[in-house]
Amino acid sequence: MPLKIVIFLLCAIRVLGQDYIYLTTPSSFNDATNTVRTTIDEPNILESILNFNLREKVNFFLYRRKNRNKAHPILFPKERSDNQSAYENLDLSPFNPELQTKLLVHGWRSNEESDTVQNIKNNYLSKKNVNIITVDYRDIAANNFYFAPAFQIRQVGKYIAELIDYLVTFRNANTSDFHIIGHSLGSHLAGYIGAFTTTGKVGRISGLDPAILGFEWSGPDSRLDPSDAQFVDVIHTAAGSCGFRDPIGHVDFYPNGGIVQPGCGNNILDQLACSHGRAHHLFAESILTSLFYSYPGSSWAAFVRGEYNRTDMIKMGDPAPSNSRGLYFLQTNPQRPFAMGPFFGTFGFIWDTFNLLNG
Repeated sequence: MPLKIVIFLLCAIRVLGQDYIYLTTPSSFNDATNTVRTTIDEPNILESILNFNLREKVNFFLYRRKNRNKAHPILFPKERSDNQSAYENLDLSPFNPELQTKLLVHGWRSNEESDTVQNIKNNYLSKKNVNIITVDYRDIAANNFYFAPAFQIRQVGKYIAELIDYLVTFRNANTSDFHIIGHSLGSHLAGYIGAFTTTGKVGRISGLDPAILGFEWSGPDSRLDPSDAQFVDVIHTAAGSCGFRDPIGHVDFYPNGGIVQPGCGNNILDQLACSHGRAHHLFAESILTSLFYSYPGSSWAAFVRGEYNRTDMIKMGDPAPSNSRGLYFLQTNPQRPFAMGPFFGTFGFIWDTFNLLNG
């Protein structure tokens, strides 16, 4: 098996004979390693790849502040229709078309209940009055044969794009108000969603350490790329092993160089899984703080040497400005709060803790 495939699988599988995954549910999440031990039934590989009845396995949930802890199911029709009567029984009462909509998609071997999705959802609803739509395609993503869901997310993306088109066409939403956020395999799913939306170009896609396996040599039409949204921002935290190494957004952030994240242990398996999962933790925190100060540069080595202009600073994560372009680098703390603010080291940790506690 090629080394790159082995490395990617080690991002998810940590001990031979057991499944340890980095995309987890809150009840079983190990904050120290970003991993959890779980058991997943593997479907028949050939049957799963050839099964194109994928829409039955994709579900949508709507959250607003008033129902932040109780999902409102969106029973979106499984067959596409241009006739509004096909959707007359669709209950979208909590949806407000005048608000921004955050659409959250999980990755491989994960689900809507994972911390990947729930932490971001909860942080947004605590700070902003927005629509949150979460996507659950767990029965597709659960396949241990990674290449099956990697192949199938194209069709999943088409179905999700139809929901956006419906909300724009029949519910008076604005395509520019949609912000799609995906981690790992979910980053490329987000790209497909943006590409297949027909009512306009979605406002923003945030790719959180986009998966590298199966996509590194793909063309822009088969992975996340800047044409998928008006603004595409990417956070790289396990570049070259689990996540994409090359820049694939309008702006690409490389915290701590983007390869291995601090606080992820000394064991190579822990480092891979923890670093890959760190991307969604950084983004979730960025909703609560605007202190992920990032600076443009040609490389991490140049950044470490101080070859950057502090006046060109922008914020990584949710506050990233839509006109930002290029490569940006920053340092983070090894534990929460990760953001250092305008300072590095111990003082930066104290600075960010003070700001988080004071809103």
